[in-house]
Amino acid sequence: MLLPPLRRVALQLLLLIAVATFGVSIGLTVVTPATAVIYFGLGFGENYFVFDATAQLFTSLINLVFLGVAAYMLTHARPDGHRGFGHRFAGYALGFMAAANLAVLSNHLLMAWAFVEATTSSPSR
Repeated sequence: MLLPPLRRVALQLLLLIAVATFGVSIGLTVVTPATAVIYFGLGFGENYFVFDATAQLFTSLINLVFLGVAAYMLTHARPDGHRGFGHRFAGYALGFMAAANLAVLSNHLLMAWAFVEATTSSPSR
């Protein structure tokens, strides 16, 4: 399949990031006991994000699905300039994945809501 270079590189980068985030989520799930709770914040004195048993399950699931989507896109991208493929879609997909993971990790109701809203608006452009 001959895609324009920028589109091909963007989709390869998308797959690389998907593999890395899936590896990190599985690695943290294997290393961290199910009863452990890891708090991490933004330096404001509060713990805005938490990695607990629920976050272990859902980040692994989200990143597994995202890995499948990235692999599908890399193998089924069409070179005819079909709307949705290429560097623009790769950016939207990465934004969606980041917002979905941060929504799961969020320990603050308003931040969780903001990240969930970001997941619904990221692919709509």
